[in-house]
Amino acid sequence: MRRHRITSSALSVMLSPDKKLVYLALEATREGSASFVHVNEIANGLRARGWDVTLVQPAYARFKRSPPLPVRLLWLMALQVKMWLCWPFQCRGSVLYVRNHNLAFPTGLIARVFGVPIFHEINGPYDDVFITHAILRPFQSVLIWMQKQQFRWATGLCAVSPQLAEWARVQSGGRPVEWVPNGANTDLFHPDAQRPDGLPDRYVLFFGSLARWHGVTAMIAAASSAHWPAGVDLVVIGAGQESATVQDAARAHVHIHALGHVPHHRLAGYIAHAIAGLVPISNPGQRSETGLFPLKMFETLACAVPVIVTDFPGQADVVREHGCGIVIPAEDSEALARAVADLAHNPDHAASMGRRGLDLVQRDYRWPVLAQRTGAFIERQISAKTPG
Repeated sequence: MRRHRITSSALSVMLSPDKKLVYLALEATREGSASFVHVNEIANGLRARGWDVTLVQPAYARFKRSPPLPVRLLWLMALQVKMWLCWPFQCRGSVLYVRNHNLAFPTGLIARVFGVPIFHEINGPYDDVFITHAILRPFQSVLIWMQKQQFRWATGLCAVSPQLAEWARVQSGGRPVEWVPNGANTDLFHPDAQRPDGLPDRYVLFFGSLARWHGVTAMIAAASSAHWPAGVDLVVIGAGQESATVQDAARAHVHIHALGHVPHHRLAGYIAHAIAGLVPISNPGQRSETGLFPLKMFETLACAVPVIVTDFPGQADVVREHGCGIVIPAEDSEALARAVADLAHNPDHAASMGRRGLDLVQRDYRWPVLAQRTGAFIERQISAKTPG
């Protein structure tokens, strides 16, 4: 996947008025993260649709760790100044596509003043930033105002769930909104992926960030429950806040395995041979009530493996409507253990769920399909009116 920095060649791309798009991602997207996958899959999908996409993001995205918060704030402001100095304002044919960020406010304001079409990709409500960065809570009212103004100035908004799209429509005062969820790269994620060495015979899998709201403690408790099926292991892939919790559990229980980080392009082999994929997301600050369409759910279904998801809008709706897994209450370890047992004891039923999930992803949730929806929405809004 190619990335761009602001260079003379990138500037020459911006100068041509036909289907030029600058994708601004102030969040550092690192390979292996969901944000990296989303940004690059949409960018590459738009390129395939004929857009010339320049991805602009902070240089520290290439580092393993981000600098301290004050340094990051200054870096993000400087990045936007540099971007606008390189961008001639008379270039009305270029489009800005911004991954939702409070500190993109200067870019939103300049786009408003100079009539540059600007679209915001919304991945969560306002509170997400304060859950991740509690230190910013004293500035909550100002940061929310900055974000809301960006929505109200936008040419259009793209949200990752229907519930979030409706929320964005209200917050923006009725700006045009398109729902574009996460999806799966079906060239990478498919049922025939090769099984890696060293895996247990029968297992369920969690992969992704080991954040508290990803249900790590519920998974560990479920694996210790009397309802957990004998002969089925729990394999956990990923790193994060709860890494120590998972490693301690792996040392204490022979059927729990902490594999740490696995490169994204190698995950399919672990997924395709699992009994089920676990998506036991919880609800800190009610963030999950605005709808969830997690990347891991679609990548699991693309491998023809059923999912066990918690009962929140979006992911639960997909699973119930298409019969491609089991829905359980959030933070209910006993329900999770029973769901694992259900799929482990009924392999034919689990396989039929997996096939339905695969058909669904192939039809509606491949990245090229989602990028096409994004590009078509942008084109409609630009042709409908003159922004700014």
